Amino acid sequence: MIVPLLIAGALTLATRLSFRRIQFNRQALFFLLVALAASLPFLISTRQHARYILHSFPFFVLSLAFATQNIAAQIESILTDNRSIRRSIAAAAVLFFVIALSSMLYLKDHDAKRRPFYHDFYLQNIELPQRITISVCPEDIILHDWLFADMQRFYRSSLTPEMGHPYLIIAKSNNCTVPGGYQRANQEPAIKYELYKKSQGSVK
Repeated sequence: MIVPLLIAGALTLATRLSFRRIQFNRQALFFLLVALAASLPFLISTRQHARYILHSFPFFVLSLAFATQNIAAQIESILTDNRSIRRSIAAAAVLFFVIALSSMLYLKDHDAKRRPFYHDFYLQNIELPQRITISVCPEDIILHDWLFADMQRFYRSSLTPEMGHPYLIIAKSNNCTVPGGYQRANQEPAIKYELYKKSQGSVK
């Protein structure tokens, strides 16, 4: 949202439009309340993370669109009437498109923080029973990692810091110890995660 806001703000200043033309009408208020209803509850949740507010972004955008529709209409009118400004905006749009496309192609194989999951689980063809709960250590990999989302998406599994479940995931380079009765389920070299399965004789 930052780039469109900066562009709109620059155009507003360049065309000397007054920000008083912002009209906070009923539609803008409705979508703003919907957006806040979708994001504010996480402020009091124990599972706070920026990714949880992603689904509320479209409603913030719709609220902003209705609130600034008068300014947008005026800017469109100026661009239609002034050829030099229209050409400058077209050149800037082409530049932004080229930069965005180039960055997408450059980063197409970049999986960032999710690379350990694909390397340690997905690419090793790990098979897990669906809809089970898996113990993890440390708890931080549930709260500040994409692991819980990937485990839910690919294996329909939930994660918990409570020990004793049939499967256990331990993050390497931590002081976590493997309880007795567990055997290694994925293979080395592992980037970040070690998966263990409780042996049949240890399952209660």
